[in-house]
Order: sequence, then structure tokens, then C-alpha cells
Amino acid sequence: MSGSLKYIICISFFFLFTLPVSAQFWNTVFDENFDNNDQKWPIETSTSLITKIENGRYVIDKTTENGAQLIWNPLVSIKGLDNYDIEANVKHISGDKDYGYGITWGGADALNYYVFSVSGYGSFAVYKFESGHFFDLKENTFLPDIVRETGFWNNLRISKQGNKIHFFVNKKEVFSMDYDGEIGDKSGLVVNKNMTVVVDDYHVQLPQGEFHDESKIELVWLSPLQKLSIAQEQFYKVELGVRSEELLSHVSLYVNHVLVSKNDGFELVRGGDELDEIIVETVKLHEGVNEIKVVIEDTKGHKVEERRMIKYAPLLGNNQRRDFALLIANDEYDHWTNLVNPINDAETIAAELQKYYGFQVEVLRNVSSNEVMAKLKEYAKKYYNNQDQLFIFFAGHGKFDEAFGEGYVVCKNSLKDDVGNTSYLSHSTLRTVINNIPCEHVCMMMDVCFGGTFDPKMASRSLHRGLEEDDVYGELSRKQYIEHKLQYQTRVYVTSGGKEYVPDGRAGYHSPFVRKILEALRMHGGEDKILTFSEIVHFLERVQPEPRWGEFGDNEPGSDFMFIVE
Repeated sequence: MSGSLKYIICISFFFLFTLPVSAQFWNTVFDENFDNNDQKWPIETSTSLITKIENGRYVIDKTTENGAQLIWNPLVSIKGLDNYDIEANVKHISGDKDYGYGITWGGADALNYYVFSVSGYGSFAVYKFESGHFFDLKENTFLPDIVRETGFWNNLRISKQGNKIHFFVNKKEVFSMDYDGEIGDKSGLVVNKNMTVVVDDYHVQLPQGEFHDESKIELVWLSPLQKLSIAQEQFYKVELGVRSEELLSHVSLYVNHVLVSKNDGFELVRGGDELDEIIVETVKLHEGVNEIKVVIEDTKGHKVEERRMIKYAPLLGNNQRRDFALLIANDEYDHWTNLVNPINDAETIAAELQKYYGFQVEVLRNVSSNEVMAKLKEYAKKYYNNQDQLFIFFAGHGKFDEAFGEGYVVCKNSLKDDVGNTSYLSHSTLRTVINNIPCEHVCMMMDVCFGGTFDPKMASRSLHRGLEEDDVYGELSRKQYIEHKLQYQTRVYVTSGGKEYVPDGRAGYHSPFVRKILEALRMHGGEDKILTFSEIVHFLERVQPEPRWGEFGDNEPGSDFMFIVE
């Protein structure tokens, strides 16, 4: 079920050589930012696992369904340490969300180790294997306010202090337990079946002084305010406020893993009720997504590290805007009954978009779930300008699992009786993956049974409110209207029905849903030659069963998706 964290006893792992004691780092701080691989993280490319250092991060891509993957670093050891902190920044990119990933420590071999892990559903757990037997030290606990889901960074930290071990997620203590002794001295990372995880920073520290459950430093972002911001100018002013109970020693600012300033002439002051210091630094961005990282330390050894993402997309003229369309249709299945219209529907829509609206179109026909995910990953790696748009269309079978409370797209290879639903594409996975595609304006259409469950709450937007909003800008020029609508991030969807079956239609005549979509497209936008998402919804209001529409992910108020006649 959603939020569950599953454990798999079948383990594969790297067993790496042991360095002589004089060469090991067990009595010093281990500091890894993955700028290179001087510290000997395992690098592998096989049919079941890919590990690599890429863009200042350690990427772990486990492609098989079986087992967990332990990755121990030969230079990381907690042997002989009375107290220690182990900390890592980890992010789940794709794959099964209900399996764990995180830190493994105190390990001796594949049958003896500890794990502190989180899941893509927002839960955490602590467990150990001893002599091959599983022991649940902290059962899976759902903490969505603390544990971030797929696509977001989680900071994990284990702090051993005396006879207690404390566990933190994103600077918040979530669990503590009595220390019962490690089984071994190995430490590293763990990922589970069929998932891709990236790691940015891995540290082993020797804590000093008394235990503190919270940092004494508070960082206040003044600019940028959002975790993901858009910039249209290459030079961006980063502005930070700091509160601290102790004297500050270092403030370091990184842009895309490169240090751009440290101790930038600011006066070190003691804390108070107001902001103790405001730090301003103008940084240069490159086109695309930029990572801004700030590290603040005080003289007592407390440290805070936070990140923001800024997408630099220069404002382009209308003639430089590009529109993409990816249409995925299945009407032949290995295990489900065949359909008659999906591919014809997709190809007809693609032809309209290409001929009249200037879209760059691509149609996938009768594809497996892996082929769909591979194509979505390809689109996620594209570079998009700030006014570019991406239209994604699914047609074929769909299903809904009442027990899991989840809807699914059925692919060519999907099994008919799949208890775990692993051969389908879940709506929650599609929401996350599509939302993370770095195109500012995305519209997703789904002509499948139970497609309305793409929105967990089955929420729909007010049709008339959207139409009236368009009238407000009636006096703007066509170019101004386009630029106004495309200044906000768009994530909208429309599906052919709700929590129900929808008809395929007669062979060669399109489904009822697609017939109305084509009717809207063939109006060519009316007088202003612009067809908006709200106007498409208007064409669908009398279709039976009733289509569903709304927003998902990081949609911004005032946004819209537009089909613009060339």
C-alpha cells in the first residue's frame, strides 16, 4: 500500500578490499562531495546495476527487480569510534517508491548490517540483518511532513552519542534507540529493487561536546524564496539571512558545485531576535537548471547546508518558442484484449498538431512499460527554453486497484493478473516523472479507463472561471497574450473519464473523447488562432462519461497551455 516500506532479504553487494589500518580513515573525518572518485566508490556498468560519478553526484541505477544493493566504501569505517555522525544527502529519481534507500552502517558482510532508509512515499525505517535474520528496529513510519517524496532531496543523519543512537531526516530527529553494538565496521549506501538514486555529499564526523537535536544556526532564504525558481537574467542576486546563537566562522556559497564565495567580508556577530547577518552575492547562471548551495558553520562546529534550484531561461521572442508532442498508444497487448482505436487516435492528433500548430511530434506504438519510461527519461534530459511547451498523450487500457487506491496505465507487456501491479505504470509515478521534466509548460491527456484517478482527489477545475479569465486579456495583442500566459509554470491534465471504464469506440471512428479533442483542434483557435486548455475543456463538457481535468505537480496560478496556429 502507499507509504509502505518493503524489505527484501535477497541481497547483492560489493565486497571491497580492506586497506591496512594505517591507510584507513576510521579515525578521521571522511568528507565526500563527489567532485571526483579519489575515495574509491564502486563504479560498475552491468545488466543489473550502473554506478557512476556524474556532475558532482554519485548515481546508483539498479535495474533489476530482485534484492537490495549494498554499496560499501573501502575508506569508510567506524571501527573503534565511541561516537560518530554519518550523514548523506540522497534523492530518489525513479523506480519503485515503496522500497527503501539510504545509509547502511555497522556491516560485516551480506548477512550482517544495519540500515536507515526512507522511501519515495515519505516514510522511514530502521532495521538490521544479523546472521541473515531480519530485525525491525523501527517499523516503517509515514512522515510526509518531514520525509520528502520522489524527486526531492532528503538529508539523512545517524548520530551515535554514548549509549544512544539518534536518527535524523532533514535536520529533524525521527527516532532514537539504545546502542547495542555494531556487527561490523563497514558503512556506505543502500538502494532497493528497480530504482535510481543520486547521492550528493557523504560525511563521517567525530562529534564533540553534548548532543544537540537541532542546529543552532537558522538560514532564511530571501532570494530565491522558492525551492525551484525561474530567472530570465543571467546574473542573479542570492540574498540570505542568518540567525545564530554562536559566532559564525564560515559562509560558503556554491553554484553548480563550484565555490564562488567564502567569508565574503561580512562581520561575524552573535545571535539575537532579528537576523544577525544578511549575505548578498551576485552569481552567474548557465542556461538550464542551476544548483545554489549554501554552507554555514559557527565556531562551535554546528553546520547548516541548504540548496535552491534556479532555472535560467532567457526570455525569447515568440518565433523562438518550440512545441513538442509525445503520443503513446497501445492497441495490441500480450495479455489484455486488443483495442481498435488508440494508435489511430494518436496518429490523427499528431498529424493535426504537426500540420497546423507546428509541434515536433513523436508517436510510440504498442510499447512496454520500460520503453515508456525510457522515452520519458529522454524527454527529461532535453533542454527547454522558458516558453517551450510539451504535450503528452496516453491511449489504451487502464485499470484501478481499490486495495492500493491507485490507477495505472496498462502497457503492451502488462500482465492481466499482476498482484503487485509492477508491470503497469502507476499514475503516481507518471505524476512525479512528468512533473520533473524541466519544460515549463506541460499538458497531459489520458484516454484510458480510470484515467481520472490520475488526480488522487478526483478534483476538477471550474470551467467557466477559466473561460472568463481568458476574456480579461481580450485587448492584449496576440504576442502579448502568448507571453503573458507562458510566464507561469504549467502542469495541467485532462482524462477521458473518472474512476470508471471508458469506451474505445468503433474501429476507425476514434473514441468519443478523441473525437471532441479533434473537433477542438480543427477549429484552429478561432479568430485569434490560439486554442487554450480552457477552451478544449469546453468542447469536452458533454462527452459521456464525463472527462476530468485539473492541475498537478508544480502548476502555478495564472498559467495555461496553448495550441498556437503557425
